[in-house]
Amino acid sequence: MAALMRSNRLDVVVLNEVDFSAWGSHGVNQARFLAEAAGFGWWLEQSNYDVNYVGFNFHAGNAIVSRYPLKDAKLIRYHHQRPLQKALIGVKRGAICTVELPDGTEFKLVAVHLDHENPETRIESVKVLRKLTKDSPLPVVFAGDFNSEPGTDRTSGLDHLLKTHRHRAKKSEAEDLTWPSAQPTRALDWVLVPPEWTFLEKSQPPATYSDHRLVIVEAAVAPW
Repeated sequence: MAALMRSNRLDVVVLNEVDFSAWGSHGVNQARFLAEAAGFGWWLEQSNYDVNYVGFNFHAGNAIVSRYPLKDAKLIRYHHQRPLQKALIGVKRGAICTVELPDGTEFKLVAVHLDHENPETRIESVKVLRKLTKDSPLPVVFAGDFNSEPGTDRTSGLDHLLKTHRHRAKKSEAEDLTWPSAQPTRALDWVLVPPEWTFLEKSQPPATYSDHRLVIVEAAVAPW
């Protein structure tokens, strides 16, 4: 994965389901490992799950790795309908931070990982995101696993964000498919940018290091 990040000359990467310390991944902090192996100087860890039993631990969540400074990081708490799970192991959350580009331009980046089981929870989570970023003094980019495809307001949290942001494609096309990575049939992973920005290129390399394909977007940042 680090080699893929280097070869594609990525600047900022949002990672979902990252182990920070887990029995199954031999206690390796994957966010730190990938940042250092790929040559990224900055990384952010946002925890979703934190479980510790005798001989077993599972600490995982989302991460942002960046070649540019990350600052003003905040945790995003969503509405959840499974209080028992929340109490025992944790639930999906999000993170927002400011990315500072070399020329001094800044933008807000939201690491997204929405619920995969409950459409109502996805919708409520997106309402939180829209409220949180509505009055942002900086442009906002959303990136990650939305567990949503465009086309239906009833179940797709993605559609609500597309009222204010762009993802280039107007519908789920073959080039947008990301899951499962070996032979993708669904478009669940997105990078959404402000309408003032320009999409220059979008691709999904056919790598199977994850069960989701990496979405790479190159965009021109418009003056804000």
